[in-house]
Amino acid sequence: MSGIYTTLQPCHNVFTATEFSWNREYVGDASVELWNHIKNHYGSNERVYANYLAIVQSSGMGKSRTVDEMSKRHFVIPMNLREADSTGRFIALTVYL
Repeated sequence: MSGIYTTLQPCHNVFTATEFSWNREYVGDASVELWNHIKNHYGSNERVYANYLAIVQSSGMGKSRTVDEMSKRHFVIPMNLREADSTGRFIALTVYL
């Protein structure tokens, strides 16, 4: 791809903790509750311009893992939008703004 879209390559020394956590069993029901929230609000208002969801929380709180777990049962297109000089850790797909 060209332009503003760039896929990051993992740096093993920086992402070791994240990679390790993805190999462990998922704990909790946040992914189920997230799906329930989406179902309850999708199409609920005819004046809505577009259905989308922003998940905002501090780094390391499980946002990406929760979406990943939900994607095992439902179709998901995850995106991680951030500034080019951001220090975020998740690397699946980053779109630089």
